[in-house]
Amino acid sequence: MTQAIVERIDHIEQRLDELADEVRQNRSRKDWRAWIGTSKDDPDFDEMIRLGREYRESLREPDPERR
Repeated sequence: MTQAIVERIDHIEQRLDELADEVRQNRSRKDWRAWIGTSKDDPDFDEMIRLGREYRESLREPDPERR
């Protein structure tokens, strides 16, 4: 291989290592606060919440005093 190709491969490998380090650092944070508000005004998220609530309510025993 020519020297230019070797240098490009070295540069790509170095950058790949840097990116892999960034991914590992981001995974280790797991900060729940980063997710706050990400589903605001999302009708699909609202529907998911509604369906989940509906499902959980369907699993409950009927309350004889609620008639």
